[in-house]
Amino acid sequence: MKNKYLIWFLFIAVLVSACKQKQNITTKKMANKKNLPTLLQSMEENEFKPQWFSVKASIDFSRNDESTGFKANIRMKKDSMIWMSITPLMGVELGRVLFTPDTIKVINRIDGTYFIGNYDYLNQKFDTEVDYNVIQALLLGNSLSLEENEKLVASIDQGMYLLSGLKKRKLRRTLEKDDPKTNSDRVYSAWIDPVTFKITKQSFADFESNHFLEVQYSEFESIENLLFPTSTSISLESTDSVKTSINYSNLVVNQEKKMPFTISSKYEPIKL
Repeated sequence: MKNKYLIWFLFIAVLVSACKQKQNITTKKMANKKNLPTLLQSMEENEFKPQWFSVKASIDFSRNDESTGFKANIRMKKDSMIWMSITPLMGVELGRVLFTPDTIKVINRIDGTYFIGNYDYLNQKFDTEVDYNVIQALLLGNSLSLEENEKLVASIDQGMYLLSGLKKRKLRRTLEKDDPKTNSDRVYSAWIDPVTFKITKQSFADFESNHFLEVQYSEFESIENLLFPTSTSISLESTDSVKTSINYSNLVVNQEKKMPFTISSKYEPIKL
């Protein structure tokens, strides 16, 4: 795999993871300001947050007119470390990726190169705004952005709860400028199943930079009475058109796993 594919996979990983119970839910009643805290609490109670997590992933990736496919073994210790081993559909390991709250590390075994950096560097490189918590939420199928001060609005869209609001960074910038015309320049939206309270789709629309990200979750699997989406589709539209489809299998939770990561002294730094 060339460096560009490994780095773009890293970028998608950064932006990168139903058994329905019968309940009597009135969506119109839940989707208003008064009942918004109840809806958020229901979502929080149904989030997938194991202490340990491991899964196998089959990934199809395309960027503009280029496409590739590969597999990955993914392991996670909650709020601490996310480890990925990447292989082609058949063959030896291509590389490894390690996320911690402060650092990103990448090994490219094919080219004998490596990358060590922080999230600020990656955000500047790809003109985005991510951190470890975003990656963890994306992997587990949890909300990417539902902080209390997001000024969320609840409504109904095609039988789903729809939560939408301004991202905090843009909201603060708007308040500082005192310019209401920019209030909608960066909007977060999440569609929630009214029975399971799981997110089925979430999106970011940054109208200032013309960046649009959409993540869809489907094929939920029940494990330890919580639901995990075994199929994730990611679409990013900016200067490039990037699409990724991820299918998960062999899900294991709350079993400690090793995450070996050693960089050979013969490897050279990746130049991004």
